[in-house]
Amino acid sequence: MRYQVFKNINLLILMCCLNFSMQAQQTTALSTEIITEKPESLLDFPVVSISGEAAGIHYDKNDYQGVIRAIGDLQTDIEKVTSFKPVLTSSKFARKGIIIGTLGNSSVIDNLVSSGELDTREIKGKWESFIISTSKNNLIIVGSDKRGTIYGIYELSRQLGVSPWYWWADVPARQRASAYVRSGRYISEEPKVKYRGIFINDEEPAFGTWAREKFGGINSEMYAHMYELLLR
Repeated sequence: MRYQVFKNINLLILMCCLNFSMQAQQTTALSTEIITEKPESLLDFPVVSISGEAAGIHYDKNDYQGVIRAIGDLQTDIEKVTSFKPVLTSSKFARKGIIIGTLGNSSVIDNLVSSGELDTREIKGKWESFIISTSKNNLIIVGSDKRGTIYGIYELSRQLGVSPWYWWADVPARQRASAYVRSGRYISEEPKVKYRGIFINDEEPAFGTWAREKFGGINSEMYAHMYELLLR
């Protein structure tokens, strides 16, 4: 009970502090709903099909560690929503499934670009932008830079039904028997404010006491949750 009280106090603090940051970053989210539980065309991509098969997730192990961390979160998020867990595969070459990577830092993405299978002109050289695109038997998430890729990953999670506040506010994941991405090419905008940040108000006693009780201090384990929230 005491932990929950401290968690709720800090939720209110964070909601106030994050308001500006979230508004500035909002343009990286898609305004289009891209998820449907039943395919509307033969070209819709099955993240988890009606038959209960989860698409594998493929990436380059040499991509940014932050991207790889977010890919692991996507794997967990898909399981939360559908009860089916995708298999993760590290490869330099495209395979059938969900392909994720950063321009210039992922061989699997760069190979698709050089072969003409993936057009990234809309985001090349842009700040924190991404494309989510259905292509043949693949769903591709590509970022213009590290955070662009991460935002694209978490955008898919959000649209599937995992709230950015799933941990801080205990928001349950939406349950789906299956999930398809509508066929198409979805492109984010750059954030209106290039650099965003927050300041955690009232560190003591509320925040400090809670962090020491839950994590043993204001440490990296605690900040992992906060940074994930900011990125989501």
